[in-house]
Amino acid sequence: MPLPTFPAGGFVDAGGAAVLLDQVTEYELLTDPPELALTLLRAVGQISRDHHRYREEPAGPQTPTPGAQCLGTRVADLAVHLHPGAWYTDRVLALMECFHHDLLTAPGTGPPGSVAAAAAGLAVDGDGVVLSSLRRRGDWLELRLACQQPVPVTATVAGGLVAARAADLLGRPGADLPVAGGALRLDLRAWEVRTVQLQRQEP
Repeated sequence: MPLPTFPAGGFVDAGGAAVLLDQVTEYELLTDPPELALTLLRAVGQISRDHHRYREEPAGPQTPTPGAQCLGTRVADLAVHLHPGAWYTDRVLALMECFHHDLLTAPGTGPPGSVAAAAAGLAVDGDGVVLSSLRRRGDWLELRLACQQPVPVTATVAGGLVAARAADLLGRPGADLPVAGGALRLDLRAWEVRTVQLQRQEP
């Protein structure tokens, strides 16, 4: 009999209920009654057992591990988002990112009472398109996008672009990509991850 539990990173979704997670968490789908079960804490008393209904072979020796109990107070953070449609169309990914990252603040360096002028940056648009990373590589900005839905989508990267080129996961440059109107449009396959390198017009 296979294990009925699975790991989830970031979120798990079932039946229109998305549970946003701040760490990798074990979950299980139950059928009677229909429930989504999460393992918040698993305590163990030994490394493994010789006789286990889900394993033909033990994971290790039957050695007692009293220190593995980690007795004390434990805190688990999660959020529940109810939604009517599919998770990839109902902002679950955006909410997951918000749940993962606290608000970042930094002290200002301008004179007291001054208001900083607005400045446009890069903008990424596309249903189910997620910005995975952004870094500098020499004179280029290296951007990695992921299509996190089961259908193709067109992603648009805008923000005064003057040049773009493909790149592999190691950052090695590839073919030039067309830029029009300061923007780059990319046709992504379902679940595709794409890396591009960009140059912007200096403000």
